[in-house]
Amino acid sequence: MGVSIMPLMKGKLDVQRFVVPYRIYGEKKCTLVFINGIMQSMAMWHTFVRRFSQSYRIVVFDFPNQGSGRVVSGSAQLSLDEQVDILDAVIKTAGGEDQLTVCSASWGGVVALAYAARHPQRLQRLILASMGTRPNQKMIEIITKGLEMPTEDR
Repeated sequence: MGVSIMPLMKGKLDVQRFVVPYRIYGEKKCTLVFINGIMQSMAMWHTFVRRFSQSYRIVVFDFPNQGSGRVVSGSAQLSLDEQVDILDAVIKTAGGEDQLTVCSASWGGVVALAYAARHPQRLQRLILASMGTRPNQKMIEIITKGLEMPTEDR
């Protein structure tokens, strides 16, 4: 059985009409924020947290209607703008905006691109993927190479 990794910080954010649970692992300056796809939860990133939390600050969260994320008023539907606002609130809460990499899976990539279009100056790197969530050696290599890419020319 593997060693359990405990979050450095965990909580729930009230963002507009939503409650958004989040977890932060690691104390490094460089931050990786992972964005789930539809019908997934932050639990899908557990193996990535284990792999990268010694070298980075890792932030995971659940959008409303994922995991324990909730809509507390209004429609159960979320607009893309609302999802970008939620991501922005999570990033501001986690800190590390000056060395920020956003990693996403599936629909999370659409949210990540919309965030990058709205806040291009905040991102150091953007890694978009459509993948299974068990990190095999090839996926670890791709993420590692993405993190090593120069960022002066965004």
